[in-house]
Amino acid sequence: MTIEFIQTTQDIIELNYHCHWSAPGKKESRFVNSVLPLSGFILLIFLNKGIAFEKYGIAEYLILSIGVFCLFSMSWMTKLYIKRKAIGVINSGKNTDLLGTRTYVLDEERFIEITASSKAEILWTAFENITETQDYFFLFNHVNSAYILPKRVFENQKEIESFRNIASNRDVLK
Repeated sequence: MTIEFIQTTQDIIELNYHCHWSAPGKKESRFVNSVLPLSGFILLIFLNKGIAFEKYGIAEYLILSIGVFCLFSMSWMTKLYIKRKAIGVINSGKNTDLLGTRTYVLDEERFIEITASSKAEILWTAFENITETQDYFFLFNHVNSAYILPKRVFENQKEIESFRNIASNRDVLK
């Protein structure tokens, strides 16, 4: 199977977002980063003022409002932060292989990536896992390093299934 596509800034952002926020292993850190601070604010207010809401002043309502805002906007703020960091990386240095046209060649033994300035051959056994999201396949050859395969490059559902079969036959599709 040969796949040719243009890797975009959005593809890089989605990989970084997946690694830092969406990946199943990050569930605990999402809880710690979003729910615990709000719970701490609420607990401090309750310990100080009790449950009698008539004792609450503007400061308590402001703190609670900020906490609720942070709770519901954490995913959006994280995505914005990751987007800025990814664009910063793309714009720094040469980074000739981050964006642009690439060709993936998949055969029985290896995965080959060809870009304008490089060619990489990786045995299927070298991949830690291949993760599927709604819009992408991420082929991880290291815990934080992956080849990005957008589903938009497949012409139809049958081609997506064909790739899933290739990946699952190598016991790396998660």
